[in-house]
Amino acid sequence: MSRGSCVTALILSVLALSQLAAVEAKLQLPDPLVTGVVLRGSISVENSAARIERIDLPAVAGLEWNTGRGSNYEVRLANGVRTTRESMPLVLRVQQVAELTIPAVTVVFDDGSTATTNAVTVKTQVADTSLSGEANASASFEPATIVPGEPAMLIYRLALRQDRVRAIKQPSLTPPAGLLVTGERSEAKTETVDAEGREWSVQTWSWPVTAAAPGTYDARGQQEWYRCRNDFFNQLVIESTHQAPIRPATLTVTPLPDAGRPNDFDGLIGPLAASASIDRSRISTGEGAVFTVTLTGPQVGLGHRPTLMLPAGVQAYPKDDAEDKSGERHFRWDVVPGNTGELTLPALTFPYFDPATRTYHRASTAPLTITVVAGRSRDLVVSGDTRPTRPLTPPPVEEKFVLPPPMRGAAVSAPPLVGTWIVLSAALIGGGLFALVQRLATRPRRGPHRGKALAAAINAKDLDAMARALFALRPDLDAAGRQTADALEHAIDQARFGARDAGDLAALAAPLVGIA
Repeated sequence: MSRGSCVTALILSVLALSQLAAVEAKLQLPDPLVTGVVLRGSISVENSAARIERIDLPAVAGLEWNTGRGSNYEVRLANGVRTTRESMPLVLRVQQVAELTIPAVTVVFDDGSTATTNAVTVKTQVADTSLSGEANASASFEPATIVPGEPAMLIYRLALRQDRVRAIKQPSLTPPAGLLVTGERSEAKTETVDAEGREWSVQTWSWPVTAAAPGTYDARGQQEWYRCRNDFFNQLVIESTHQAPIRPATLTVTPLPDAGRPNDFDGLIGPLAASASIDRSRISTGEGAVFTVTLTGPQVGLGHRPTLMLPAGVQAYPKDDAEDKSGERHFRWDVVPGNTGELTLPALTFPYFDPATRTYHRASTAPLTITVVAGRSRDLVVSGDTRPTRPLTPPPVEEKFVLPPPMRGAAVSAPPLVGTWIVLSAALIGGGLFALVQRLATRPRRGPHRGKALAAAINAKDLDAMARALFALRPDLDAAGRQTADALEHAIDQARFGARDAGDLAALAAPLVGIA
């Protein structure tokens, strides 16, 4: 075999191996996996040179599954890169609530090659029996009982059934009056199924909150939602408006207990941890070491700088707090000892309330020791004759610059005043005429009269032209105009796609034909 043939064979082998390495098989399961209903999943393969022949599904205790009919094959081109994706549907039903371990699934291609999915472990759950009707809204607090200053989470969950287009504009629920919102609202979107196997979309909004005073706080209200359809331009059009009651939730804020409350308690809510550190454990007198105390917990931002009780002869200078990370608070000092020996920095304690045990505790740092040694000092010694050996040379005297005498009668004569005004007026008139001509030449042409275009399309009985003219009118319509446009669009759509008589379109369009 020649050298060129060997190189060609090597290149083809590398390309074939790279193609095989690029083949990926993925198992996609519905989330969540609920028991007792028929669910659908899929297995997809990307960048395979061959087509799927069959899928060997392993037996899994508590899971019935099989492959569905047909497959979907897609080819995509992006930035000059060609990718393929073939997927085959799965039909499955979970028999019990458990943790299922699904081993790797083998995909067999028509050329004899294979690919496998990754093994996964999933948790199943019962169907959400609270889902009924078309919309379901509920609020909850986690935890439902706190003390003043303890963090909680207000969770608002809205589920809409997906057998047709339904939507909302914004969540109607907000944190009740009296609660303090301590962070930004988060939002998530998932899917679920009800006890009958129907699919629902679920939107969840969460607010971190707390309360400054004991009491009860109720989250309740009504959620407005809409039945919608897609118009000719694939835009959502509201067909009807509805209200869904929000299942209320109550947050109970109990007073902090008096039993066991430390005298120096300042409102910190646990859990809380404290630690201390120094940047140098051996220094000289007069030098400083940075002493840092770190608090870790959910509400350390409410902590106060502690007071250091140091031995005589030791100075502590507070430093600006270091930039804190979430859940951390740092206090720093420059500690400067004046005497040699072993300097002990005492432990510091911070009282806090633990919501888990409903009791008070203390978070403490460990004492630290610094070794202080005598510092070095050196005197300044000057040797030799301190008098100058030669006189100093005085600096050179700078000569002053003298202006020459003025030249009498040498200036150019001033122009006549009348000629100046004539030239200035001509320049202004010429500039104004040029600006006027330029504006007239570059002024954009006025667009066609949109209302007349709609009337002309109606007179010509051109349904497509009617739809285009109506679409051009919509941005400038008020509420009454939009209602008129919706009715006219509905009549046009019936005539275009429903093969029905559109009726008197000219009468419907009468309020719109005068809009330019």
